[in-house]
Amino acid sequence: MSTHANLIRALGGGTKVARAIEGATGDRIDREAVYKWQNNGVPHRYRVPVARLALGANVELPPDFLPEGITVEAATPAA
Repeated sequence: MSTHANLIRALGGGTKVARAIEGATGDRIDREAVYKWQNNGVPHRYRVPVARLALGANVELPPDFLPEGITVEAATPAA
């Protein structure tokens, strides 16, 4: 079963995920915050950027990770 902790680990850990989200959103994300997401879950405001990272890395998303009505395809940036 895929969980938020498994997802963050598969994406390279808190530091790597924090840097990638900062680059994608411009928000300052502390790596310690990302490590807390492993237990508390990825905040909804960062789920689409994290989903994009996962898609690019061919990493499976946990069930019901994206908000209702948002599909994996919709989370993928246009080419």
